[in-house]
Amino acid sequence: MIERILLKGKEIMLLHFDAHPDLRKELEGKELTHATFLQKAIEEGTIKEEQIVQAGIRTAGKEEFEFLKNSKIKFFKARELMEKENFENAKKEIAEFTQRKDCYISFDLDVLDSALVPAVGTPEP
Repeated sequence: MIERILLKGKEIMLLHFDAHPDLRKELEGKELTHATFLQKAIEEGTIKEEQIVQAGIRTAGKEEFEFLKNSKIKFFKARELMEKENFENAKKEIAEFTQRKDCYISFDLDVLDSALVPAVGTPEP
């Protein structure tokens, strides 16, 4: 979907709500999965790191967190967002990030509390 939008000549911003950053190189021997799509899009030049904001990250592999920390991706961990001040700051940064720009919003239900939405494919506590 991101590629289709970009092929129309628009530079978009990606606001990605997910419990996982989806930045793995591979999952179970496969290079293109739900857990690798964003890494693949960055590698192929479909989207730039600075065009991405992720919110709600709870679980990631060591390599994914290292990539996030060293990248230009803006991300907010779920635990950080539980504090009111951090939540308010994140809202402000996300508003600035998306202001007057085309934005694609990706919302994976596992970003929500698994006690409220237990039937997702990869639930996280």
